[in-house]
Amino acid sequence: MRREVVLAWGAFAIWAAVIWGLGGEDFGTDSTSRFLRPLLEWLLPGLSAAGLDLAHLSIRKAFHAFEYGLLGLLALRALRLTWRMSLTRAALIAVGVALALAAADESRQALSETRGGAWTDVLLDVAGASAAIAVVRVLPRRAKGLFLDDWRVG
Repeated sequence: MRREVVLAWGAFAIWAAVIWGLGGEDFGTDSTSRFLRPLLEWLLPGLSAAGLDLAHLSIRKAFHAFEYGLLGLLALRALRLTWRMSLTRAALIAVGVALALAAADESRQALSETRGGAWTDVLLDVAGASAAIAVVRVLPRRAKGLFLDDWRVG
């Protein structure tokens, strides 16, 4: 197997493991508020408690989209390097992989005593993966070479 294929799947697996770890008990709202809340109070002095709560929630939700956006791109790259398939097919599979991991992670959180799984987070995760892949998909032809031309089997 080519080195670049192994590295692509390795990067995907490592990032999937990071996402799985972040979905664990140690990264719930209460845990992240211990360091995000003081940072937000420092960055946004005078913001109300409700405003701080909203900012904290917004950061957590934005990170959902970022995490799965990167996962989708890593899956897309690994798929395109491994098998001959169209970009559209690889993109659909990559989004499906993101959906599967998001659903598994939120299901696990739903069974947790300290976390709560939410189907809306699954939608946010899939939206993040889809958006990142869509950006790559619609880049101008000259920019595609930076991302996709070398992501093909061959």
